[in-house]
Order: sequence, then C-alpha cells, then structure tokens
Amino acid sequence: MAKKFEKYNNTGILILGICFLMSIACEKNSSANKDSTGIKEFSIIYDGNNNTSGIAPKDDQTYTINSIAKIKGQGSLSKEGFIFNGWNTTENGSGVAYSENDTCHLKTANIILFAQWLNEISYNEFIPSNVSIIDILNGTPSHRVNGIMLR
Repeated sequence: MAKKFEKYNNTGILILGICFLMSIACEKNSSANKDSTGIKEFSIIYDGNNNTSGIAPKDDQTYTINSIAKIKGQGSLSKEGFIFNGWNTTENGSGVAYSENDTCHLKTANIILFAQWLNEISYNEFIPSNVSIIDILNGTPSHRVNGIMLR
C-alpha cells in the first residue's frame, strides 16, 4: 500500500512542478510593461521617419492606463527639402495626426508617433510667405491663394 501511495505522490509532485513552471512562464509574459506594483506602464516613442538630421524628441515619462500625455514638438529633427508637419500614428500619415501640445490618451499600449514631412517645393509653391503652415492647420487667419480660400 505504501508503494501505491508513493507512486501517486511522485506523480502529484511532477504535476505540481509542471504547473509551477507554466505559471512562471505565464507570469513572465504577462508582466511586460508592468512596474513593481503590477501597474501597466506605457510610453510615447517619437520616430523621425527618415529625417536627415537631428534627433527625435524623447519622452522620459511613463504613463498608466488612460493617462493623458502632451505631445512634443519636432525638437532638432529636420529633413532636407521638407518642412515638419506634426506627428502621426502611421509612417504614411493615414493614422491619427497630432501637433505639438495636443493631448493623447494612452489606453492599453505604447504609442509610436512618426514625424510627418511636407515637401518644401510644394509648400512654397502654393503658400504665400506671409502665411505659416501653423496658421493653415489652425484655420486662422484666412488667406486667398490662386483663387482658393485657405482657412
């Protein structure tokens, strides 16, 4: 009888050992982006998106679920022949666009923001020198260029 109990006891220990190892693996995978208290932390990462000089801004702050972050400006980023035109959640500009000082709600993941660039030749061809791209994006003041009202 003792032999039978010992056999089941070893099996139980083996099963417990496997469960323990599996729980460690699951805990390791689920603890990504968690601090020591178990709270998930997120970051905003700025990408120069093929900039030719300068460094993308760095946001050293960590955010928790539903935090509100203020978007940084272009910093020292530049791209030869292009004008900085804010940030976007996709490289090609088809995602959510952000300008400096806009707010962003971090819900459940890190956010990567890609610099957006306007071709300088196109910009200068259609926009008079007394109108800034910021005025156009903000909708003020209104200007007429080549018969088109810019707001």
